[in-house]
Amino acid sequence: MDNISLSPDVKNFLQNQISAGIYKSLSEAINANISILILQTSMAKNRKASINAEIKKGLNDVAAGRIHDGLNFMDDLIAKYE
Repeated sequence: MDNISLSPDVKNFLQNQISAGIYKSLSEAINANISILILQTSMAKNRKASINAEIKKGLNDVAAGRIHDGLNFMDDLIAKYE
C-alpha cells in the first residue's frame, strides 16, 4: 500500500488543502480525509439501521391494528384549528 496512484483531481484537492495550511503533508491530508470517509460510512450505516428499526416499528403497528386513516386525521386537525 506504500505505492498508490491518485487521480489528478484528488492530487489537486489534497495539494490545495496542504497549501491552505489545513494539513502539513500529503500523508496527513490523506489520513485525515480517509478518517472522514470512515466516519461518514459509519454514520450512514447507523442511520440505515435506525431507519430500518422505525420501519419495523411501523409494520408492527400495522400488524397490531394500531393505525389511523391519514385523511380523516388531517380533516379533524383542520377542523379543529379553523
